[in-house]
Amino acid sequence: MPEIDLKLKEIPTMRIPLIRSRNFTSHEIARQALDVPEDQYALTFYAMGCAQMVRDAASKHFGSRFRGLQINSSNRAGYNDKVDLAAENSHHIWRVNPQTRQLHCALDLQPLGVSTLEFFEWMKKTFRGEIGHEPKRGVVHYAPVGMEDEFWTDAR
Repeated sequence: MPEIDLKLKEIPTMRIPLIRSRNFTSHEIARQALDVPEDQYALTFYAMGCAQMVRDAASKHFGSRFRGLQINSSNRAGYNDKVDLAAENSHHIWRVNPQTRQLHCALDLQPLGVSTLEFFEWMKKTFRGEIGHEPKRGVVHYAPVGMEDEFWTDAR
């Protein structure tokens, strides 16, 4: 069987349309990085669903104290450097591993009305995936797929 060359010289891109869930838009999730490789296109909408699922569950759990989520995500290396809540030099969000075809998707969630520590502890009990607490940045990192269950705190 011939070996498949997974390195494409030109990766086709697709433009992410503006679509709204109850609380988030596709452009908010993609953080204006709107022309994405085809394999990342659907992950934008998957991430929208994940953000909405977390928001709905948090609203139910925390009640009126919870006032929503601010989302930080990006899918272009270097783009996150210009985003307020993003880690420096981050390659933070979605990609598909070309060898395994495994999804990698992450969101940084800033809860409004609830401390990040309380939100982090609740997330660990409620969701699977990689869940991290970054108190200095004021976010809870959530990678629902592509990772084993892992919990961490980064106090840098």
